[in-house]
Amino acid sequence: MICKQCRSNIVTDARVEAGYDTCMKCAEGVRRVRGSMVIPHKTGSYLEIMSADYYDENKRFFVSRPGARSLMARFK
Repeated sequence: MICKQCRSNIVTDARVEAGYDTCMKCAEGVRRVRGSMVIPHKTGSYLEIMSADYYDENKRFFVSRPGARSLMARFK
């Protein structure tokens, strides 16, 4: 398959099976999606998926959890 963006490079079969229509050279500049855990109450949470631009604009509003992220670091 020919790349739909640059129309010169060939898209590998693995990328076509994954649903992509651009070559790796054109895909290098694309920013990845970001996520943030939302914990509305103590018994449940969900992951909010957002674009990289939205995440950068609003990251000052995301509250990080204080303290150690894992207890496994204490057992070294």
